Amino acid sequence: MNTVFGHLALQFSTHPENLATEALGFILNNSTSASSAFSGFLRARGIECNEIIRFETQRTGADDSRPDIVCWDNKSHIQIVVENKFWAGLTDNQPVAYFKGLSISTPGSVLFVVPEARRSLVWNEVASRCNKEAGLVLGTTDEVLHTTVARTAGGHFLAVTSWKSLLGALLVATSSPDEARAHGDIVQLQGLCETMDNEAFLPLRGDELTNLEIPRRIIDYIGLASDIASEAEVRQFCNRRGVKATSLGTYIRIGGYQPWLGFDYIRWRHSGSSPIWINFFPPPYSPITLAEIRDKLIKLRTDTPKRCFDFKDRIAVPLFLLAGVEKKAVIDHAVDQLGELVRELGIEQHPQSAELVQAEPRNEELPTLNQP
Repeated sequence: MNTVFGHLALQFSTHPENLATEALGFILNNSTSASSAFSGFLRARGIECNEIIRFETQRTGADDSRPDIVCWDNKSHIQIVVENKFWAGLTDNQPVAYFKGLSISTPGSVLFVVPEARRSLVWNEVASRCNKEAGLVLGTTDEVLHTTVARTAGGHFLAVTSWKSLLGALLVATSSPDEARAHGDIVQLQGLCETMDNEAFLPLRGDELTNLEIPRRIIDYIGLASDIASEAEVRQFCNRRGVKATSLGTYIRIGGYQPWLGFDYIRWRHSGSSPIWINFFPPPYSPITLAEIRDKLIKLRTDTPKRCFDFKDRIAVPLFLLAGVEKKAVIDHAVDQLGELVRELGIEQHPQSAELVQAEPRNEELPTLNQP
C-alpha cells in the first residue's frame, strides 16, 4: 500500500519510528473509537488493563528512559508503555527501565510494536533482558492473535505485537462514517509501516543459508531469460545485433525499441508477477519516450492480471512463466507473450530488417549495471 505519508517519511525522515509514534499518538488521542479499540486489543490477548484515556508521546521516564507512548487510565495510573520499532535496535534501557514507571497498585504492560518479520527476534531479546533482572522473571509465554505475551513475577505484562495486527484492529474500529478522518489517518500510517517493511533488510534464516535450491533457481532464471531471448530471435520477434549482454540478461532490438530482457528480482519483488521482465528505459537509453511506449501498451496495462507496470525510471512488462511443465513449454509460452508485446508496439515488419523509428542510440549509452 503506497501512501503519501509513507513516501514522505521515507524520503525526508532519518527516524521514521518517531513519525510513526507521533502519528499513532495523534490517532489514539483524537479518536474515541481508536483508543477504546486499543484497550480491547490488549484485553483480547490476555493483557489486563483499565480503560485508557490519555496517550503521551516521548515522555522521559525512569532512568532517563524515553518510551514512545505512555498510556494513562482515569485514575492517573500508567497502564501501558509502548515502544514502536521498525528496524532500529533496542537501547540499554529497553524494556527493563519501562517497568519501573508502571504503577505498583494495578497491573501494567510494556508493549513493543514491530514488523511481523521481526516479532520473534525482538521477543527473544526483551525476554532475555527481563529474565536477567531480579523481579522481572517471566512466566509462561503465550502466542495470542499474532502477539507474544508473558506475565512478570511482579504482576505486569510484557508483550510484542506487530504493526499489522494493531493497525488492523484500529482500522476496523474506525470504519463508521463518524470516524472517517481517523480511518484515513490509520490508512496513511499503514502505508508508512508497509513502506518500511518493503525497504528493510529482513533477518537471515538459517535454512536460507543452507538451502542450495535458492542459488540453483537463480541460475535457472538467468539462463531462462537468455533462452527466451534466443528463441524470440529465432522466431524473428527481436534481434540482438550489436547490443550488450549483462550478468542478469540482455538488451534486445524490437524495431526502434531497445529494451532489456532478463531476471529482474526488483520488479519481481515489487509486483509478485514474474522473475523475468522486459524493461523499457527513457532517452538517452532509448530513442522512444516512455510516454509513447505507455500509450501503445494500454491493453497490457489494463489486462487482468496486469501486464505492464510504470516505475520511476522505466516501463516494465513481466513475462509470466508456466509452472509444472517442461522447459521448452515455459520458453514457448514466454516468447508468445513477447510476440504479443511486439504487436502491441505496432511492429509489423521483420524485426531484423525493420527501419528504426528514430536514430538509434549508441551502445555505450545503454545502462550497463549488472542489476536491473
